[in-house]
Amino acid sequence: MAKLNGLNILYIHRTRGSGVEGVHIQGLVNAWKSLGNNVCIFSPQGLSCMSKKKSNLRGYSRGTLRRSAYSLFSSSIPEILFEALEIAYQRSARSRLKRFCGLCNIDFVYERYALFGRSGLEFAKTKGLPFVLEVNYTCDTPLVRNRSKLLRPRCQLIEKELFHNADLLFVVSTFLRDLICQQYRITPEKIIVLPNAADADKFCNRPVNCHFKKRLSLVGKQVIGYVGKFYEWHGLPLLLAAFNIIHKEIPECTLILIGKGPELPKIRSLARSFGVENKVLFIGDIPHDKLPEYINLFDVAVMPDSNEYGSPMKIFEYMALGKAVVAPDYIPIRDVIQHGENGLIFSKRSAVELAESVMRVLNNRELQNHLGRRARESIEVQYNWNANAKKVIERVNAIFR
Repeated sequence: MAKLNGLNILYIHRTRGSGVEGVHIQGLVNAWKSLGNNVCIFSPQGLSCMSKKKSNLRGYSRGTLRRSAYSLFSSSIPEILFEALEIAYQRSARSRLKRFCGLCNIDFVYERYALFGRSGLEFAKTKGLPFVLEVNYTCDTPLVRNRSKLLRPRCQLIEKELFHNADLLFVVSTFLRDLICQQYRITPEKIIVLPNAADADKFCNRPVNCHFKKRLSLVGKQVIGYVGKFYEWHGLPLLLAAFNIIHKEIPECTLILIGKGPELPKIRSLARSFGVENKVLFIGDIPHDKLPEYINLFDVAVMPDSNEYGSPMKIFEYMALGKAVVAPDYIPIRDVIQHGENGLIFSKRSAVELAESVMRVLNNRELQNHLGRRARESIEVQYNWNANAKKVIERVNAIFR
C-alpha cells in the first residue's frame, strides 16, 4: 500500500458535519480525493461513498431543520441520558458497518474520535484493516457539554482500549500527545501531532474589495477582527477590554466581530459600558465560503482565548489570508505560531498584553506585512489540508507497506 493515490478510505465520524467539525472533515476528505483516492464517509447521517471529486458535507446531511431539531433535543435532555444515547448509537453503528462492509474494498479505516465510540475499531479489527484514530480531545479535557461523572469510568475504559489498539493516533496538539502518553502509557512513536489546517486555495491573498469596505464604513479605519462563536471560553470580554485600551491610543480603529452565541448580549452590553459601541461592528454568522471576503478586511486578526488542548481552526484561516495574527500563549498555539515570525503571542488572559500586541502591529506596517507574509508561507508549506492528507497516508504506508 506504498502509494498516495488509488486508495479506498473509510472515514468514520459521529458529528453533524457542520461548523468547525464540518470544515475539518470536508477539508481532509477533499484533500484525499484530490490526491486520487476514494473516500467513504460513515456517520449518523448515513453512508456516502465519494469518488475523486470534491464533496460538500451538506450533500449527505439530513438538512438544516433536522439538525436544528437535534441540536434543541440534545441540549435540553439530561447529560446522563445523552451519554446513554451515545452508547446506544454504537450498537446501531456496529450493525450498519457490518451491512456496509461488502459494498467496497477498504484499505484503511480513519475515525474521528468520539466518546464511547468503538464500532470503528471493532470493524477494522474484524476485517484485518489498519485503524487510524484522529483525536481532538479526550474524556479528561474540558468540553462544550458538561459531561456526567456517572459514566466517566466506562468512557475512560473505552478510551484506553481505543488508544492502545489503534495502529496510529493523530492528535491536534503536543499537549494531547503528552497527555495521552502519560495517562495511558502509549509510546510517543505511535502518536503523530497533526494540527488543524486551512484550504490554501479558498483562503488566499486577494485585493480588498473597496466597495465592500466602503459599505461597512471601514475606509480609513484600522481594523481588528475576530471570527468565531460567542462562548465564554473564547474570551470576547477580554478582547473588548483590550479594545477599550487600544481605541484610546488609536482612535481610527474599528473592531469587527463575526459570529454569534450565548455571550452576544453580554458582549453588546460590555461594548456599551466601555462607550465603544459605535466602534464595534457585530456582523453575525457568515457562511464559511464568505469568510475570506470579511477576514480580508482585517489589519490584525485576533484570537482572544482558547484552551490547553485544541487546535483552533480560525488561526489557520487568518494565516492563510496573510493576516497578522495575535493569539494567546497556549501549547497548541505555540505548535503553529513562532512569536515575532508568523504571528504574535501574548500572555493568556492579559487584556493589557493583548492590547499592546495589537497596537504593536497597527503601528508598524512593516511588521504587519512580515507577519502576514510568513503566516501565509506557513500555510502553503505545512498547514494545509493536502499536506495533512499526505502525512496520514504516508504514515499508514510506513507501518503497513
